[in-house]
Amino acid sequence: MKPILIASAAIVATTAAAFAHSGATGVVKERMDQMKAVAASMKAIGGMIKGAVPYDAATVEVEAAKIAKHGGEALTRLFPEGTTKHPSEARAEIWTDWDRFSTIADDLARYAAALSKGAGNDRGVSAGGADLAAMSPDDLFMKVAGTCSACHEDFRQKKE
Repeated sequence: MKPILIASAAIVATTAAAFAHSGATGVVKERMDQMKAVAASMKAIGGMIKGAVPYDAATVEVEAAKIAKHGGEALTRLFPEGTTKHPSEARAEIWTDWDRFSTIADDLARYAAALSKGAGNDRGVSAGGADLAAMSPDDLFMKVAGTCSACHEDFRQKKE
């Protein structure tokens, strides 16, 4: 039950952020729009993982690929130093702990790509090991959601 709660929290937190972005411009708007796109994909996959809608491997493959393209350098390039002014929700810790931030961004891309590749895997069995794409889609989704949660916890301003 705990993995579902973590995934649900990540989806809700990401979706809620989408409504707070009015007035953003430039790179801050670009990254907020990117996070909104990731949130939409997470919501689509999350509904299937939670059983709210029927599981469709083709949709998971497409949505996870969308998430993957927003990770790694595609994400970190949107955080030039000094872009923390409102309406940005970025905390200064992004730049003081850039290695961790970059690692989380890379993990997002890696786990989402594995989810896209493994969307058709058996949902009840996870092979684990070095081949991420051999894991169950449910476990891979939890890894993706975990990167969202870790980044929000460490690098996003807390909601009042």
